[in-house]
Amino acid sequence: MNRNGAALLCLGLVVCLLNSSPAREPEEITCTGKVVDAQGRPIAEAKVTAYEMHFDGIAGNFMLHQAGEVTTAQDGAFTFTTDQKPEKSLLYQCYIVAAKQDLALGWTIWKMREDLKSNIQLGEPVKLEGVIVDEAGKPVASAEVRVNFYRTVEVVDGEEKNEWLGGIAPLQELGTRTNSQGRFSFSNLPAALGVDLLVMAAGKATTYTRTTLGEPAFKTGQTDVRVVLPDEARIEGRIVDPDTGKGIAQTRFAVVGGNLFYYRFVHTTDDDGKFNIGGLQTGQYLLRNGGFPHTDVDVESGKTTNIAVRADRLSRPRGIAGVVRDQEGKRLSNAVVSTYPPVAEEIITDAKGAFTLRSGRARTPNEGTTYLLVRHKERNLAVAEQLDESAEELDITLAAGAILSGKVIDVEGRGIPGAELSMTLRLSYPVPGSGETIEIDKAGNYEIRAVPLGQTYSVTASGEGYGKRYTQIDTGGAANKRIELEHLVLSVANLSASGIVVDEFDQPVSGVRISASGNGQPSRGTLTDVKGQFSIENICPGQISIYADKRTPRRLRGRAEAEGGATDIKIVVSEEDERGRRLPRRPPSLVGKSLPELEKLGIDLSPGDLGGKGILVCLWDMNQRPSRNSLLRLAKRAEELKRKGVTVVVVQASKVDEKVLNEWAKKNAVPFSVGMVRGDVEKTKASWGVRALPWLILADRNHVVKAEGFSINELDEEITTLREE
Repeated sequence: MNRNGAALLCLGLVVCLLNSSPAREPEEITCTGKVVDAQGRPIAEAKVTAYEMHFDGIAGNFMLHQAGEVTTAQDGAFTFTTDQKPEKSLLYQCYIVAAKQDLALGWTIWKMREDLKSNIQLGEPVKLEGVIVDEAGKPVASAEVRVNFYRTVEVVDGEEKNEWLGGIAPLQELGTRTNSQGRFSFSNLPAALGVDLLVMAAGKATTYTRTTLGEPAFKTGQTDVRVVLPDEARIEGRIVDPDTGKGIAQTRFAVVGGNLFYYRFVHTTDDDGKFNIGGLQTGQYLLRNGGFPHTDVDVESGKTTNIAVRADRLSRPRGIAGVVRDQEGKRLSNAVVSTYPPVAEEIITDAKGAFTLRSGRARTPNEGTTYLLVRHKERNLAVAEQLDESAEELDITLAAGAILSGKVIDVEGRGIPGAELSMTLRLSYPVPGSGETIEIDKAGNYEIRAVPLGQTYSVTASGEGYGKRYTQIDTGGAANKRIELEHLVLSVANLSASGIVVDEFDQPVSGVRISASGNGQPSRGTLTDVKGQFSIENICPGQISIYADKRTPRRLRGRAEAEGGATDIKIVVSEEDERGRRLPRRPPSLVGKSLPELEKLGIDLSPGDLGGKGILVCLWDMNQRPSRNSLLRLAKRAEELKRKGVTVVVVQASKVDEKVLNEWAKKNAVPFSVGMVRGDVEKTKASWGVRALPWLILADRNHVVKAEGFSINELDEEITTLREE
């Protein structure tokens, strides 16, 4: 504890960077603040814990690592110190969580890329209680229940952003177990936060509660939570050697699928290569990252699916052995052997020119042919050829390679301190995170030796505060020849680009992941805010491609071409299926939202028609028989609906002669207020969420939509539900 009473803790972190320039010492950064109550008064004896959130590197799971913990003194202050984290790392962010008995826990988020000063407020706690049952309604005892929070916080200039805090071990405050009656209780939660639960129990499917709209299923303060756990589905099988048929022991792999958001299964085979995976929901799962081809498996609740998986030959314990020779057939030591894509670990031949390739990772579904790259830079010998995985032993003879040279400079023709250069073999499919890093001198000059002939390569340059530029080269038959490449000129990244993302109905879309790139541009990313707006910082002059992608609750994608500095970019996203095929337009739901203005449809209701009453809106088309029949059925129930406290309005949702519409309504004694869509019919229907006609919408006495798209036959049930609420 320091002299002013603030709790101080240093977090020991190791950062490993691959740079062509001398490595810089990471800067020391701090997170400081106070734990305070609702009146801003400091809270003593609060436990403050720093949890680093990492990706597990195999299944895409989030994992929390407790990096430090302190207890506040009378001033409520805390301080955490660490080395600055690189932008590209398995670290996602750091949660600073504060807790004290009889108070709601609180937290702040630290990206660990710069200093942060942030107070954490602990307010009055509320409960979250409920029951976990099976499909027969029987309580499930000893189920593990974990809380996941969602909240909206205000950032710069009144804008808002969404934050998530997952109840991941070892965060003990957000986890509990059900009692013998299947009941669970949390008593230390902040008020008015969205909540989803991750629930796990023996013999049951692991369940993550989220609605089809992607909104949290519950709110803190609820005491009537009910979660139903289906019986688990299982996958049983064995990973076998493709040559011997024997099981491959201790193989770790991921099982990804279902609707679990941040929780994916990771499993390890036994000594006979067998595995038995439970806790699965009905649906399709992907087995991956285990040294075998990506494998899809369909499973069903209460049943076990049996499969056999053949491993890649590189995954065999003995791998693939080989020997490297020079042009005269002599064995060659110190040659670098690698695969592209990098599915095997890079290795250097021994004194006898021998090597053994072993699996580094599994292929992704879009990766095709694997190439074997062998290079000896000192003698400028190299070869790139397809890897024969069926071979018991490889015998590789090297030939003279090409030498590539060029410059990396700024727009003034000067070298760029700390610039990075990489060379990548060009294939018909993308290979992320691969390539050789090349040294650049102070003037920007570089040389790449032992480049295999007959292939196409990309040479890419980038620098901190600059853009990224690449060039392509085909080495052809340039044996022992020097190929001078065009200069890679990098511009300063000092501009921004901003705009908005909307759907096909011109409605802003929040939470869309924005990525920007282009030759000459750095790769940048951000998210749209609650108004669908985005701003991409630190880009270069010139053209930039901007991509928009949102994965939940439905896949939305779009793109736009723009210029650095643009402020009026508009990206329209459309829905796609899992294969990237565009789906027909589907208006957003109105459930949970306020009813749109009826006045714009020519409907003028009196205060007596609106006050304290539910509203049933029927959008119809007088030229369609189903619409006419539905409206006439509603007309017969007018008095009944009035007694139930429901005001009915009908809206003609296609262009017709208004005089003809009124005459039809009068002739058929329609007792309701009748309006008509004016202006753009399709846009108006979309704003009302209409997907077919007739379309019924039921709103409560506060005019918040509670149900939509139901049939006349379901009206009584919807009104009963509305009155119960």
